Amino acid sequence: MACLATTSVPGYAQDAKANIHDEALQKIEQGDYADAERMLKAQIVSDKKDVVAYVLLGDLYRLKGDRRNAVKFLRKAIAIDADYAPAHLVLGKVYVLLQKDGEAVKEFRLFKEKMSAAELDAQRKAYYVRSLHDIVITCFSIKKYDMAKEALDEILRLEPQDQEAFYNMGVYQYRYKRSRSEAYRAFSKAAEIDANSAIARKAKYAIEFMRSNPDARVEPDFSFIDNE
Repeated sequence: MACLATTSVPGYAQDAKANIHDEALQKIEQGDYADAERMLKAQIVSDKKDVVAYVLLGDLYRLKGDRRNAVKFLRKAIAIDADYAPAHLVLGKVYVLLQKDGEAVKEFRLFKEKMSAAELDAQRKAYYVRSLHDIVITCFSIKKYDMAKEALDEILRLEPQDQEAFYNMGVYQYRYKRSRSEAYRAFSKAAEIDANSAIARKAKYAIEFMRSNPDARVEPDFSFIDNE
């Protein structure tokens, strides 16, 4: 399971605090939850306003399956700073696990709102685009297609040559909007970008299927590109 790279969004932690966040994140990614939990709890005792530590704790509990504590610490993070976007992203993921899909979409929209309003250097932009891809996959899985489309549009605003986004846009247009023309356009663009890639091959398959099967009710074996 992938952990949210919260510290890839700079702006809070510096020096010793950043080192604590980075070390805890590394331990989470290695599956050393007990030591990461110990470090982060000690940190919030030392600094009760450390929003990054609260979010890392929330994400840790999400990965452990402790949804009650995940929500608890993420809500504390938002109470400290409601503009800290990663808190909304992780809380949205927890709400999906709790089958509170409407609440999840609200949090994903808040994440997008906070990030789109921020100044994006290269690191922030990469984090944002990566997270938007994650939102697309999640929203397709819970059948929240409008939010998936919003995330795809935002990816393509930021990265107009994002091949994965064009492929998933094609699937969205074909499967959920039933627009063969828009699907064809998106798949064609995905096939043009990095033409020898696995995504391009999938896009070309989709195009050939559409050409061979004029009945829109017949669906190819689409699969979404998961970036995790």
